[in-house]
Amino acid sequence: MSMDIEQATRIYELCNELQIERHKAACSELKALFIKVRELEKIVSDFADDRLVQLVLYVLRKYRFKCSVNLLSFNHQELLCALKDFSRHSKLLKSVFPASKQCLVDIEATIEGMTKIEVNPLFEKVLEIARMNAKQRIGMVLKDGSTTHATRNLLDDYGLHNIELVSPYQLAGPNFFDRIIVLGSSSLFPEHIFNSPRSRYIDLVEYEWLSGELIAGSLFARTYVVPVAQQLNKQLN
Repeated sequence: MSMDIEQATRIYELCNELQIERHKAACSELKALFIKVRELEKIVSDFADDRLVQLVLYVLRKYRFKCSVNLLSFNHQELLCALKDFSRHSKLLKSVFPASKQCLVDIEATIEGMTKIEVNPLFEKVLEIARMNAKQRIGMVLKDGSTTHATRNLLDDYGLHNIELVSPYQLAGPNFFDRIIVLGSSSLFPEHIFNSPRSRYIDLVEYEWLSGELIAGSLFARTYVVPVAQQLNKQLN
């Protein structure tokens, strides 16, 4: 019981001093993929129940999602596995629904361009944060748990041993850090990460067009939010 009281007291103190900084990453290729997938959805909307249409959209949405919440390069096998059988299904969809052909060609070209990007833009932001706070114990929250092992290897390759990978639910327990990095839009994560914080400093690393609404510190106290760029293209949320 004394530990519970201790933890609640510490959380209350962190809320009073909480600082959340948004770090906006840009990637024209990934943004184009979001736009093109939305365009394809409209083109095939009259055939939304078709199995082939569903397969192609599922694969594209999965790859798009994994690219938007991971540090791995877009050509990493952990991300490319989401595109399994896409080429075959895309070729078939072009023949069955000719109206989708040009959009699918554009999507394929966009993905090819993405795979040529050497360093994930989100990783570049995390590198900056980690190197500026090299002596701190940092917890980083991943939305995509399937890439935890590959992400750990990436961090180790860059000597970022002070970053510990944690799940959102680990931050509901007695796990406190000097700093927490949240990878992806705030809307993807449970509210307790922001309104019941386990660190005085939270860095929210996200793509500029995928920002979620942030309501922080509401359980206990006020919070100080530091925006570093403007939210863009809300229609893509």
